[in-house]
Amino acid sequence: MNKPFNLKLSKSGKIISVQNFDTMISGALKGLPQIDSVKKQQIGMQFAKSFGPNAFKESLETGAAIFPANAVAKEETWTVKGKLESPAKAAITIHYQLADVVEGTYLIHGEGTIVTDKVIDPAPVKEPPIKYDLTGSMIADIRVDQATGWINEVKLKQVMMGSMQIPDSPSLPGGLTIPITFNTDVNTTGIGLIKR
Repeated sequence: MNKPFNLKLSKSGKIISVQNFDTMISGALKGLPQIDSVKKQQIGMQFAKSFGPNAFKESLETGAAIFPANAVAKEETWTVKGKLESPAKAAITIHYQLADVVEGTYLIHGEGTIVTDKVIDPAPVKEPPIKYDLTGSMIADIRVDQATGWINEVKLKQVMMGSMQIPDSPSLPGGLTIPITFNTDVNTTGIGLIKR
């Protein structure tokens, strides 16, 4: 609360930059006075990786970067490709369709796939590397004001399933595979999110 940050957006809804996002992270850490400064720094680094500007940018773009490069007619389709940073690095491909135009509102429907990056990221010192092997799907229904280009409503559902794998190491002989499922539901209404 009360930690403003700045976004710079393209006309297609792509986020060009995020500034001053670190004020939210530092503000959250100030609320943890019982933790020593070393642990706060570790928590801050992990928090920034999972919820920092890049993860936030990619997550927000999933619902905002929806506009086609060129004008489309009713029932025409276009494709948008993007990335997710959290919970794991993944490529996302969404096929959108201008489903209808009703009472000054564009009704856009999107369906997509999500596939995690197969490369294992280097792990921080004393932590094992983790590989995510996840695939999933996304469905979105979006209402855009025809006159202004503002996104008035987003209903988005993502499902990712697969496993998290920690390879064999001296500290974990034989490695470890953990089955996981992520379900994400986003419902945003009553706001102007993007102006074209």
